[in-house]
Amino acid sequence: MTGFDPGGQAGDAERHNLARDMRQMYDAGASVREIAEKYERSYGSVHRLLRMADVTFRPRGGPTSHG
Repeated sequence: MTGFDPGGQAGDAERHNLARDMRQMYDAGASVREIAEKYERSYGSVHRLLRMADVTFRPRGGPTSHG
């Protein structure tokens, strides 16, 4: 992402765009942790941005095998 400082504070428009992009990744199946790694953000900051984007969070732990 050009011009984006992963450790810095994002302005409102940038934060909105970032939240939208993260939501698209999450909706496509990426985990919060995977998104945090890609954007070099903390788990908590990604979770906050996804909450701001009205994400319905999946249950923790991913799929399990019962067989």
